[in-house]
Amino acid sequence: MTTPLFSETLLSPYSLLVSAGAALGLGISAWQTNGDKLFLVNAGSGILLAALLGARLDFVWLHGAYFGNHPEEILQFWLGGLGWCGGLLGGGLALVLVGLFSCRKTGTLAGAYLPLLGSLSISLWLATWFRGGVYGPTTDAVWGILTRDEFGVLARRFPLPLLGAFFSGAAIAAVHRLRIKGWLAFPAQRGVLGVLMTSLIILGGTFLRVDPGPTTAGLRRDSWSALVVSGISLASYLFLVRRYRMNQLLIDPEQVTKTLTNFIRDVFQTTGRSQAVIGVSGGIDSALSAYLTVKALGEERVTLVRMPYQTSSPDSLEHAQLVIEQTGAEAETVPISGAVDEVLAHFPDMDQVRRGNVMARMRMIILYDRAAAKEGLVVGTGNKTETLLGYSTLHGDGAFDLNPLADLYKDQVKQLSSFLGIPREIIDKAPSADLWEGQTDEEELGFTYEEVDQLLYLMVEEGKGKEACLETGFEEAFLEEVVNRVLSYRFKSKLPPAASIGQQPLDTLEELPAFSE
Repeated sequence: MTTPLFSETLLSPYSLLVSAGAALGLGISAWQTNGDKLFLVNAGSGILLAALLGARLDFVWLHGAYFGNHPEEILQFWLGGLGWCGGLLGGGLALVLVGLFSCRKTGTLAGAYLPLLGSLSISLWLATWFRGGVYGPTTDAVWGILTRDEFGVLARRFPLPLLGAFFSGAAIAAVHRLRIKGWLAFPAQRGVLGVLMTSLIILGGTFLRVDPGPTTAGLRRDSWSALVVSGISLASYLFLVRRYRMNQLLIDPEQVTKTLTNFIRDVFQTTGRSQAVIGVSGGIDSALSAYLTVKALGEERVTLVRMPYQTSSPDSLEHAQLVIEQTGAEAETVPISGAVDEVLAHFPDMDQVRRGNVMARMRMIILYDRAAAKEGLVVGTGNKTETLLGYSTLHGDGAFDLNPLADLYKDQVKQLSSFLGIPREIIDKAPSADLWEGQTDEEELGFTYEEVDQLLYLMVEEGKGKEACLETGFEEAFLEEVVNRVLSYRFKSKLPPAASIGQQPLDTLEELPAFSE
C-alpha cells in the first residue's frame, strides 16, 4: 500500500481552514458591494470552484511524476496539495467568463472580489503552516517558530507561511486603502493589482522555501508559475492604466453610488420631506434614479409612477414594471391618454415634437400632484448629456426637485446601472423617450451618445478648445454641430433670466443674517 503525498481527510484542519477563509472572503465581498449580493455569492462560488480546479491541476503538474504513478489521487483534492498560481489563473479565467456571459463589467467584479482574494490567501498560507507542507530554513533566531516538516520533524524555522499570510493581508489592505484615497479609481485596477501583489508574494516565498519540490532550469516549478502570473498581471495592469487614461468617462461605480445616495439623503433631510416620487418610463435613466433613491431612502419611502400614453411601447411598460418589482417600491399607474388627447384636440396641426412636449408636461403635472399628496419631492431622471444637448422638455422631464443623475454622462449612467444590477434588457435597449411609436433618441439627435459623450467630456470636463478636440480625431462638422446645439439650448440648463432694479437678488438669500443665523 502506497502512502499518498498528503494524508488529510475532507474534514481535516487544512480543508476546514481553507473553506472558512473562502466563505469569510465571499461574505465580505457580498456585504461591501452595492450591487446584486445574491448574484455576487453565486458567481463567487463558481469562481471558487474554478480556482480549486486550477489549483489542483497546477499541483498535479508540479508533481507530475508522483501522480503519474498514482492517478487515482488526482481528483482527491482533500488530501491536500493546491498550486497557488493555478488557482489564481483558474479563478481569473472564470471571472472573465462570468463577466462576459452575465453582461456585467469584469473589472467591477474583480474589484468586488478583492476581499475574497485576501481572505483566501491568508487562509491558504495558514493552512500550509498547520500542515507543514511549506516551510523555510531552520534558524536559531528568537523569531523562529517551531514547525514540522513533511516527515514530522519539529524544528525552529523561518516563519515563511506566517509572513506570507501577513503580507497577503497587508497587500490587499493597501490596495483597499489606495482606493479610498482615490489613487485607484477603477475596480479593474484594484482587482488586477491585488492579483499582481499576491503573485509577487508567492514568487518571493518560492525563493525562501526549503521543502522539497520539483525544479526546472534551476528554479522551482512553482517559481516559474508565479513568474508567469506576475507577468500577466503586470501587463494587464499597465494596459488598464493606459485604457483609463484614454477613456476619462470611466467612473468608480462604488464611490459614485455612495456619493449619490448621500446626496439624496442630505436633500431629504434638509427639506424635511420623507417621500420621493419618480416617474418610471422603462428606460435606463428613470431606472437608475429609482434604484439610487430606494437604496438611499428605503423602498417604503419611494413611489414609482407609470404614466402610459396609448402609443407607449409594451416593452416600456414591462421594463417599468420590472424596475418596480426589483426595487420593491410602492407603485402607481396613471394613464395620460385622455388628458393629453383633450389638449391635442384643440391643436390638430401639432407636429410630433409639440405633441411629445404635451405628454412630457402632463406627466410632470401628475408627478408633482402625487408629490404634493404625499408631502414629498419629485426626483429627476435626466443625465448630463441630455441637459447639455437640450434634449429635454422644460417643465416636463426637465423639471424636478432634485436630480441624482445631473452630473452623469449617458455612458456613465450605463456603467452605474450595470454595477447596481439593473436588468440588461433595460441597459442595452436603444434609448427612447417613448413619445411616439418607433422614436429613438439617437435617431432624433443624428448621432450616438457614445461619440457625443467623448466630445462633450473633452470640452466640458477637460476644458479643451475646438482645435484641441479636432486634434483628437473628431470631424469638424460634427464638432460644430454639437457646439451649436449646446449653445442654442443653453437656456434650458440655466434658471430663467430675472430682471433686477437694484434690490437684493433672491439667489443670495441664504447669505442674509435673518436666514443664516
